[in-house]
Amino acid sequence: MIVLNAGETLTAVLTSTVTTNQPEFSTHFIDMLADDDLPGSDKGTMSGSTAVTIVGVPSLVLRMIKTVFIYNKDTAAAEVSVAISEGTTSCTICRRTLASKATLTIDDNGINVDT
Repeated sequence: MIVLNAGETLTAVLTSTVTTNQPEFSTHFIDMLADDDLPGSDKGTMSGSTAVTIVGVPSLVLRMIKTVFIYNKDTAAAEVSVAISEGTTSCTICRRTLASKATLTIDDNGINVDT
């Protein structure tokens, strides 16, 4: 599980060239409240070599990221880098090459690539 603090985001970027289609992402998280937890999710499309925020800044103090899926929709392999970012500082969590139609999954079981 990845935990974002106030001011932090989870970003993803391609470190390879897209042939036909940008990869897609889907993320699922929980914002931690004193009295309750608020589930949330996001989805979208990568943007080539421009970093994309795949999980935004927590609306409260902590955001627990339960799952991240990045699906390579392209006809060629794609190399994806995922990082926790705060301002101009980032910490890379993983960098994986995804075959065409493969999915990168980050969850409680670790970081996996399914083909």
